[in-house]
Amino acid sequence: MARYTSSHLKAVPLSHVPQSPSPVPTCSETYADIMNHYAPEEILTLQDTASKRETEDTQVCHCLEDSLKAHTETQAQLEKSRKAHSDTSVLLDDMFHRVECMGRMIDKSHATALRTQANYAVLQTRMFEREAEYEKQQDELRTAQRQLDQKTRETTTEVNCLCQQRETV
Repeated sequence: MARYTSSHLKAVPLSHVPQSPSPVPTCSETYADIMNHYAPEEILTLQDTASKRETEDTQVCHCLEDSLKAHTETQAQLEKSRKAHSDTSVLLDDMFHRVECMGRMIDKSHATALRTQANYAVLQTRMFEREAEYEKQQDELRTAQRQLDQKTRETTTEVNCLCQQRETV
């Protein structure tokens, strides 16, 4: 247990002094006043109280230092989190713009596909019309060919008849 001299005794507000059965010296009392006013066992009690208070103060200081260190670490982690959040926001913005670009490209591709499909439908309709026209022309050609064949047969028959008539004459 440490012994305190007059240089160790400091004025402490009464609110910080623990209540004890013996009277507590006031801030204005000097070392000599204390020695004259209090019995040696009371002085020992005061010294014990001061020693306990100093131990408690040291513990509180350590707790405060630990809290400050934890607070500093938390602040550093918070700053890292803020930076990561900021980086993530930048990446998300970039991805959003890329997705928008891709959406526009998909819309353009879809529009092109629809135009191509419409053009194909028009071409297919024209092809069917031309096929129908071709079939019609083929029918007309077959009809004309049959008529020509018929005419040729008739003409051949007439020529043969005329040739026979000439031979008989």
